[in-house]
Amino acid sequence: MGLAVIGKLIDNLYIIREGKNSIEAKDYIAYMKSPEEANPVKVLGFSEIKANVRRGLDRLIKSLSEDLKNADSRDFSNFIAFLFLIKVKLYLDYIFKKGLEALPLMEAISIKKENTNIAYQIALYLKDNESDLVIPEAYQKVLLNQELFEKFFKIIEDVTFRSNQYVVKRAFVNFSTEINKSFQN
Repeated sequence: MGLAVIGKLIDNLYIIREGKNSIEAKDYIAYMKSPEEANPVKVLGFSEIKANVRRGLDRLIKSLSEDLKNADSRDFSNFIAFLFLIKVKLYLDYIFKKGLEALPLMEAISIKKENTNIAYQIALYLKDNESDLVIPEAYQKVLLNQELFEKFFKIIEDVTFRSNQYVVKRAFVNFSTEINKSFQN
């Protein structure tokens, strides 16, 4: 199998899969001048990102999930979609914090300006490659529409690894209100 480009986050920043076969394959974010480049600079492995995001996500949603234990199916579906967006946001934050150190400073600065585009590409990657969080079909159509994704992503912009429960709950309420409006139209 070797090395394969499986996605493009933005110019010069790709998702690559490396390994002898599909069982041993690992995904990385890599800096490359072109998709044909033979020696990409591996920025971060997805297994490292996933482990760190999982810990952060568990802490962030603990209180909110307790509040929603007796919620109806609409609130639960909103919660699953919200979790997906928070996961994307934490992936982005982790990549920006830990992954851009190996890149030239000006390149890292220009990459950070593309945060919404990178987030959208991460969302597409997670939808196709992560099986631990399945978004209901109706929500996929809304969240994975690029224009609507940007709108919803702005709602959760303030949520970070260090956010308190009130920031998370406020973002969830705002997200639920907006996504419910999308389904009414």
